[in-house]
Amino acid sequence: MILYFSGSGNTKFIANKIEEEFIKNGCDIETHSIEEKINIKNFSYDYLILGFPKYFEYIPQNFMEYIGDNLGPSDKEVKTMIFTTGKDKNKMYFDELEKGLLEKNFKVIMTKNFKMPNSFIISKNYKSVKDLDNIYQSSSNEIKDTVANFLIENYSKEEINNFKATIMKRLYKFKTKDLYKNSYRFSVNSSCDKCNLCVKACPTKNIEYIGGDIKFRDNCIMCCRCISCCPKNAILYKNKKYPQYKENINLIIS
Repeated sequence: MILYFSGSGNTKFIANKIEEEFIKNGCDIETHSIEEKINIKNFSYDYLILGFPKYFEYIPQNFMEYIGDNLGPSDKEVKTMIFTTGKDKNKMYFDELEKGLLEKNFKVIMTKNFKMPNSFIISKNYKSVKDLDNIYQSSSNEIKDTVANFLIENYSKEEINNFKATIMKRLYKFKTKDLYKNSYRFSVNSSCDKCNLCVKACPTKNIEYIGGDIKFRDNCIMCCRCISCCPKNAILYKNKKYPQYKENINLIIS
């Protein structure tokens, strides 16, 4: 099973490619987003592949909570892969997630970060990526080798030292400690036609349509999916309009 969270579509792109590679190797595989809220209390698969985007060089809290609350223990040891997506090739700190998985009999034998286009459109340093084809081809080539090594249980972890891990974890906590406050910085302008696509698309149900108005609540995770999927580009952050990330948004917005 592949189980992933994808804010902008990048992680789903990689999940789909990994699924294709497993099928080429003769495997039956299921791929699910955590938004589907499938029942995984009684896990009966041979392998587990977990994927998510990097959030300030760390694991999205909604993914950690989902795995902690929904993934049940396995009767047999399950070989597990963790993959991330981000705008760079920086390695990540997985120990916290790995520890929780091991307690449920899921043994991580591979961790991998795939470079994808930058989709954090509200960043001050955001720049649209020009060499998309090269990025996609490079990641696709890496996926082929990654899946092959995983199936022969060739241990491969992209690890970082404890000092850097501590810095990254502290940075993540600092960046996200008041994340809920960002919810109130979103708004819509007069271009909004009340199509409610943002309401349906929000992964945390943070957006509501009440009394003829679009309302943003206090459960935002800053994935910016709402901005990118809006047909009118009518969603503002701090009263400012931002460019939309369209490269893979169609993979998660139907």
